[in-house]
Amino acid sequence: MRRRFAAVSRLFRFLPLVFGLCLFMPHSLCALSSSLSHRQAVDMARRGHFAEALPAFAELHRNHPSDLPLLYDYCVALSWAGKDAQAAFLLEDLNPQQMPRYVLEAFAKSLRNLKSFKKAESLYRLGVARFRVYPSLRLGLLCTLVDAGKHEEAAELGQALEKLYPGHVETQFALAYAAQGRGDYVAALRRYQVILKWKPQSRRARRLETLALAAIGDPFLAEETASRRPGLLRTEEWHRLKADQAALVTRWGEYGSDLPEQRFAETDRALAMLEDNEQAARSDQRRGDAFVRRARVDRLVALRDRVSMDRVVGQYLSLQAERVELPAYALQAVADAHLYLEKPRQAAELYRQVLDTQPGNFEAARGLFFAYVGLPERCPTC
Repeated sequence: MRRRFAAVSRLFRFLPLVFGLCLFMPHSLCALSSSLSHRQAVDMARRGHFAEALPAFAELHRNHPSDLPLLYDYCVALSWAGKDAQAAFLLEDLNPQQMPRYVLEAFAKSLRNLKSFKKAESLYRLGVARFRVYPSLRLGLLCTLVDAGKHEEAAELGQALEKLYPGHVETQFALAYAAQGRGDYVAALRRYQVILKWKPQSRRARRLETLALAAIGDPFLAEETASRRPGLLRTEEWHRLKADQAALVTRWGEYGSDLPEQRFAETDRALAMLEDNEQAARSDQRRGDAFVRRARVDRLVALRDRVSMDRVVGQYLSLQAERVELPAYALQAVADAHLYLEKPRQAAELYRQVLDTQPGNFEAARGLFFAYVGLPERCPTC
């Protein structure tokens, strides 16, 4: 009995020492369960399981607010998840000179996404200076310059990067992005085609090639390319592609046909396409509203070309009642309809609105001239 009592007494004598050792042990050993949770949260974020990863990171950060590696990984996961404002808020008071490369790059990307281009550019330049061997920082800087509208600087950097990283796929993607930023979709298309020579199975390059084809005015070839690869385009991109096709056919219809019986063939085709596009967009409750409006607005032009002027005015009034803002090309169609219907006062007002945004629009200026001609003093009701 005495031996048992002595053993217990010795154990209690050592307990303060045990607790003291725990207080001064390395964090990674004392908080083994926390570090495991940290690693699990990182693994979930890498797999894209942000619904599980971000709450885990948030709880870990609350429990260990001074754990800098944990905070870094939390912010990177937020950036991956598109929570750019939250990531930037948590990182803004930290010293970027001491951030690991992956954190600095995620911070710069979040600032770029938030359109804080000046801060993003500064961080990317710092990253390039600190981590010279990593091309992704230079490519991020290039894309930031494009987003900021600094196209001359971007072009100079792009030329340097092409020499520095020949045969590098991500460099080609960045150069294509720079070309699109300055409106040169033909140059962008060439870049995507270079990538596809190197990596024929790249769905990313194929998708961007398809969108570039539509942007340069060939939405039918773009559809043909996309149709061979199900799932290549997102739903809203399909809506836009169909809208571009209808707009192209509408332009073809403006020229009509030399054969009287086929004069409105393309215009009627365009009207049918616009009807289909509107119905498809109405059935897409999540993303379709903008494309419903576009079909209705573009229909004004096709109806004008079909010489259905009463319908143009009627649909214009409906859009006006819904406070839909019309682009200049649609306002011009409505002005043409009013002029045709011998309503020169309304036509003149609409032509003036067009010329306010497009001072060099010859057709609108000519229409305004004829509207003024139709406004003699002897016609007070015009």
